[in-house]
Amino acid sequence: MGFKEELREALMHAFRCATELEIMLSDKLDWNLHQIAGGNNYKHIVYRLIIYAESQGKLRELIEAAKTANPGNPKLQTIDLNRIENLTFQDNNLLYEALLSLNYQDQVDKFQKFWNYHNNCLPRCFLVRGEPKSCQRWLLNRLLQTSLRCSTTAKKVRISLAERGESYIEDIWAKLSLELKTSASPQKLVTQTYEDWQKETVIIVFPNFDRLCPTEAKQLIEKFWNPLVEKVQNCSQGCNSYLVMFLVDNRGYASEWKIDWAKDLEKYSPLYPMDLEPISDFSEKLLISWVMGNHQLLGSTGNDEQLQKLAQDFWRNSRQGIPELAMEEICKHCGSSWSDIMNLLSL
Repeated sequence: MGFKEELREALMHAFRCATELEIMLSDKLDWNLHQIAGGNNYKHIVYRLIIYAESQGKLRELIEAAKTANPGNPKLQTIDLNRIENLTFQDNNLLYEALLSLNYQDQVDKFQKFWNYHNNCLPRCFLVRGEPKSCQRWLLNRLLQTSLRCSTTAKKVRISLAERGESYIEDIWAKLSLELKTSASPQKLVTQTYEDWQKETVIIVFPNFDRLCPTEAKQLIEKFWNPLVEKVQNCSQGCNSYLVMFLVDNRGYASEWKIDWAKDLEKYSPLYPMDLEPISDFSEKLLISWVMGNHQLLGSTGNDEQLQKLAQDFWRNSRQGIPELAMEEICKHCGSSWSDIMNLLSL
């Protein structure tokens, strides 16, 4: 029996009806049960109470209050408070793994087809793009964790630009020089990246490339990426390392960068970044399918109709499937924090 199920059974055993539970919560915690978890099914009420307490970081307070109110109940006394921290960690990891399968299939499929089609050490550059709150970082992490197997041992160079105002190409040269431990001239940066690539796989990520002044975006390709690609292609000695770069557009600005994007797998040239296509919102059908496949994780014991309604609620409450808002709704339902889930991302 899982911890939440054990706690639910203990609360129902210690407080035999909703009225008894309501009195305990009011007396010990000043909580209003009807506002937290209304309904007619007592089992569902207790379940929603536990989810609420966990989402507020007050699960320990709930258990301590229940034990104080009914100190003689044997089931309550067996609840181990030390399991709460492990519960949150395990639940977050399970939820994280489940969310990795949600949407982005078009981009993942294109990435994998491209990777398999060019199954060699050819340099690769990818564009990850979408409108605000499309969770571009989530897709990037999914590509790294589930598709790009070499990412676990690679040298990762993450160049984040200032979130306020515009950055310029000189800012990128300066940040690259700090990461690569060389001077800020494009030529030196190319040379150092090339030398690193000869030793190990190098993954360069610009997680908010849209913060660069649009008229300067092309300079990264012309002064850094293209010379680097040519240097790698002219390497006479064999090398089993990969060279990969990701440009992430979080605001739908990619069309203003004046960069030539590659779209055809067969005619691909490493000089041009591969466009993985814009991220789409979650459809109602997609969320229904995901909820049906993860109903145990969601703690739902309902029938197909109830699961479908839950998925539709996720869709409506996220402004019809905006990815970040939808995943926030799912996390809230599971008693987890979206920020905690995001902290599990490697980049």
